[in-house]
Amino acid sequence: MRKPILPILILLLLLCACVRQKLVLHYNEPTVSAAPTPLSERRVELPYLTGQPFVQDMNGLPIIDEKTHYFDNYLRFSEIRVYMYGDSVLMDGICTSKFSAPLIGMLRISFYDAEGHRIGTGELTVADDKFRLLPGENNIYATIFAEGDINFADFQFEIVSPILPE
Repeated sequence: MRKPILPILILLLLLCACVRQKLVLHYNEPTVSAAPTPLSERRVELPYLTGQPFVQDMNGLPIIDEKTHYFDNYLRFSEIRVYMYGDSVLMDGICTSKFSAPLIGMLRISFYDAEGHRIGTGELTVADDKFRLLPGENNIYATIFAEGDINFADFQFEIVSPILPE
């Protein structure tokens, strides 16, 4: 008698397990809306700014320091070469100006030993013996007056008179 009960029990379980489900959507339920909270009525008073407005160059860059602005933002140096020619020490290289107009001024190259003492210096020129940089690449030159060996000395470019648009 046990055998007929088992298949009937399995059949009843299968019929009970197959239940049809119904999806119920509640469209008419009230929605909860957040009421806008008012902002504080307190106003912050900012002090008025006084002083001169920023001065800008032709390209729209603000000029913070007039002495170094064009040097820092528009000039790049490359292919610097220092060599001996006879009894003279010479330097040449390329100065690329990204400014849209000619720049004039005066720059110097200075060489320093390991202790930070200046051991050589020379004023930069271009082909016409002035320091007038056209937009793009400019060949630069200098005769170096040295008090020691500058072959492995650190160097830097220094502003003698500000680089400004012509």
